[in-house]
Amino acid sequence: MILPSVRRRALRQLLSGDYSNRKIAKSNNITHTSVNRMSHRVNELKLNWDVLADKTDSEITELFIKRRPKSLKAMPDLNYFTQQLRSIKYMTQELLWEEYAEENKDNHFSRSYTNKLLREERKQNTVSMLQNHPLGGTCQVDFAGETLKNKNCIAGFKPPQFLVCTSPASDYQVVVACHSQKIPDFLEGMNCAVDLLGGVHQVYLTDNFASAVKPKHKDTPNDSFAAWADHYDTMLSNTRPGESADKGPVEQSVLNAERWIIAPLQRMTFASLSEVNDAIKPLLRKLNERNFAQYEGNRISFYKKHELPLLKHLPTQLFDVPQIIKTLTVEPHHHVRIDGHGYSVPAKLVGQVVKVHVCTSSVRVIHDGKTAVVHAKSKNQRQNTTLQEHMAPNELAYQSYTYPYAKDWGEGIGIACKAFIDKLFDKRPENDQKPMRAVSKLKKLAKCYENEQIEIACERALAIGDVNVTTVERILKRNTKTLPPPRKTKRVSQLQHSNIRGANYFSEVEGGRHD
Repeated sequence: MILPSVRRRALRQLLSGDYSNRKIAKSNNITHTSVNRMSHRVNELKLNWDVLADKTDSEITELFIKRRPKSLKAMPDLNYFTQQLRSIKYMTQELLWEEYAEENKDNHFSRSYTNKLLREERKQNTVSMLQNHPLGGTCQVDFAGETLKNKNCIAGFKPPQFLVCTSPASDYQVVVACHSQKIPDFLEGMNCAVDLLGGVHQVYLTDNFASAVKPKHKDTPNDSFAAWADHYDTMLSNTRPGESADKGPVEQSVLNAERWIIAPLQRMTFASLSEVNDAIKPLLRKLNERNFAQYEGNRISFYKKHELPLLKHLPTQLFDVPQIIKTLTVEPHHHVRIDGHGYSVPAKLVGQVVKVHVCTSSVRVIHDGKTAVVHAKSKNQRQNTTLQEHMAPNELAYQSYTYPYAKDWGEGIGIACKAFIDKLFDKRPENDQKPMRAVSKLKKLAKCYENEQIEIACERALAIGDVNVTTVERILKRNTKTLPPPRKTKRVSQLQHSNIRGANYFSEVEGGRHD
């Protein structure tokens, strides 16, 4: 079999006329009979080098090699075969060939040749896309299928799950052992993985496992994972259901973890999760320090030099993982109650259904997939934690009604009104609501009467010693403009009469009894 490039060079020498057939054969390391056959074919087709120079190697080969005549047998519909194999779960090539052979009983290819045609068709039509992974762009996450055996766990410790995170740009990977694949354990594992990576990637790509996505919406991350992403200021994405090719790098990393980490761990015994993670560290370091086959360096050196500087910085505190998740309806007083303690939410969420994540040191309220508020966890029962920005305007105004506010308002009316308010708050705390209700009633009266009338009424109420807003209202109804100013009353001396004995009499009687 003459190579196409050799055939082209021999034809160029042959058509130039400067070389003999034997000399051409010797220079190209082919037989002279092959050159003779090429010469006869050139004379038969009346070719020259100007015609052959523009043709491809395949076209020249078709001119000089006689092919077998095409078979008269019916060709199978290979596109139909491929479509049926993809759409029907239990369809096989044998069933499709039997259907093809029955339609063309005496005019069909054998089963082996049909399978060969199908393989060649797949090679020609199978085109894969080369994915580009920018540095610091995506971190792919998945759980390993393999885990420890029961014989590797002692003292009641159950076999853990292994969370694998890999950065496709550098192929640097991190493996963390978790108690289970439940949401709290998954988020704890993500915290450890981000801490080991030393930074935050722009996007985290996960599979459609239950701890990462909503049960009925496989393309949407669950509220807990979304809150985790908000804390680290990153984005989340997930693969298509059943399409493992969307996260090929982490699938390879899972295989590496099962071979280089999990397999050695299956020779050991563990009593706690911390022991497993401690045993993973040297094995993981050994895996990441293995040299690349086609490039210089290893995973650690490439990651630290090129990718780590491009990652986002970690926050000062790791994400507080929720231990309990509750679904509650916001009460009319815009609070949700957890373990006897009330936590405020924005007033616009009254009557809405929210999810409350009860964490170790905080309480996180999530509405419509977004974090509404985060409170510090409190153990004080029958108490409330309320933020001013959550209050409604009327509630906020009511909270501002204190003694300083009432005193300032009273000074605007007059000296007597200020003294009247001072008497209302006498020996009472500044935020006492009972005198504030009296001040509110006094403010309502100020809307119906002039300030001068309010001042006179307060002065008369103070003069008679009746510090009551009802008394002020009664005085105002008597039309204070027509009344003279209050007179200073003198203390009336005790009347002298034989029937009036007075206090001295009883003191004398008591003294005589004691004697």
